Amino acid sequence: MIAARIIADSIYGPHRLTTVEVYLPRFLLAELNTHRTFSRNSASSRAIPVRRRIRDVLSGPFVPSAFGANKAGMQAGGVVGGWKSTTARVVWMASLYGAVAGAYLLSALNVHKQWANRLLEPFAYTTVIVSATEWSNFFAQRMHADAQPEMQQVAWAIFEAMEASTPRVCAKGDMHLPYLQADEAHLSKDRAAQICIARCARVSYLTQNGRRDIDEDVAMYWRLRKPGHLSPFEHVAIAGTGSGNFRGWSQARSTIPNEANFLGVPPTTPD
Repeated sequence: MIAARIIADSIYGPHRLTTVEVYLPRFLLAELNTHRTFSRNSASSRAIPVRRRIRDVLSGPFVPSAFGANKAGMQAGGVVGGWKSTTARVVWMASLYGAVAGAYLLSALNVHKQWANRLLEPFAYTTVIVSATEWSNFFAQRMHADAQPEMQQVAWAIFEAMEASTPRVCAKGDMHLPYLQADEAHLSKDRAAQICIARCARVSYLTQNGRRDIDEDVAMYWRLRKPGHLSPFEHVAIAGTGSGNFRGWSQARSTIPNEANFLGVPPTTPD
């Protein structure tokens, strides 16, 4: 079920900026997030209703295609076979159903989804968007045979999606606008940037109600902007000088005064 698709692909001079939507096992987010050249946002367990999360996990759970044998070091040994493989799968599925039961019971007790959904994370897939101008180190590490097999699949899916994509050639001042739809090209740059930032935060061009709504996108933009939830502002960028973790592209985040210390509270020194 691992998959990747290009959301926006732009090139200014030698600097190609690509935004990719990736569907992957949720436990891999920790590995993906170690790559500092990436800007990323992912679907949150705090936002997804518990019953929907349970439905998704039961209909398409993450189950290893094979179990590698334990040995010293980070890489598994040969594939566990025979009755041990069958038993390992039974144990995995039993753990899945136990987690589902636990999440359901917590929800029935009126426990918020930010806790109930955590039980399901080892078995869940999630969607993450990644924007970057620098990919070579990620591919070198994660396509390598020493990487976890599922992480190799993610890296190959992204690589193949990028290989099949032709970036849009941009001039200085042109914008990289993930999730902008073809019939929205008439919008002003400011409005287009606002709705794309909101959609990057939501990891979808659809609202939580499953429809496209520009007014709701703009309202969400301001819900992000005013308290300083600025990571979604990193995916929208302007061709020119680099900023943040991009080369040749200035992130919308860099246009916000004091964005690195948005609330203006001086950092404190630990005692």
